Formats: sequence, C-alpha cells, structure tokens
Amino acid sequence: MTNEQTLSKPFRLEIAAARLSVSYKTAWRLVRDGALGAFKVRGRWFLRDSDLKTYEEKQRARQGDEQP
Repeated sequence: MTNEQTLSKPFRLEIAAARLSVSYKTAWRLVRDGALGAFKVRGRWFLRDSDLKTYEEKQRARQGDEQP
C-alpha cells in the first residue's frame, strides 16, 4: 500500500456517483458487480481516490480497445 492510498480520505458513494456523472444506484451496481472498488462501514459505502482512478483508467482503456 502506498502513502497515497493510506493518506487519501475515503468519500461516500454519493460523491463517487457525482464525480462519475451517474446515479447512486448505478454507482452501487458498479460496486456490486466488482467494477468499482469500495468498502462498507456501518452500512454506508466508501471509496478512496485510488478506487475511482482505477475504475476510470479501466474505462478509458476499454474505450480505446473498442475504437477502430
């Protein structure tokens, strides 16, 4: 684990949904399906910046593979 991962403050799934421009339900589905890393604390889902960056990088790579 890098210092960035240990120092980044977790944020709620609602914030991640807004940053991804998707609904909370869609963000939750991404977590449920394993596409977006997250962890649960007292019934609420949280992510770190690294989780969101990893998901965004995978999406960019996927879109690049689909283009001719």
